[in-house]
Amino acid sequence: MLNAKNWKELKKQLKPLQGKAIFELERHNSLNNGVFLRVLHQVKSHELVFFDGKRKVYLSVEPETEQNMKFFDNGFSVMNCKYTLVNVMEA
Repeated sequence: MLNAKNWKELKKQLKPLQGKAIFELERHNSLNNGVFLRVLHQVKSHELVFFDGKRKVYLSVEPETEQNMKFFDNGFSVMNCKYTLVNVMEA
């Protein structure tokens, strides 16, 4: 379960879930609205890398972005996207 209150905590909680965590992405007010599944591939200092089934997708988190992120149980939202942890795969 994720319960981070800031970007630094979120990175710590996500690091052990690399390659195992499945997130549901809800995107609104975009040309590509909808609900999508993403697998967390890698956690970097200012970026999360997800895999969408075909390619890597990058979520850049700059210091300005960190200030606007919202955190909730099992997820977070940034700009017009909400990421919710839905499953953790066994190794």
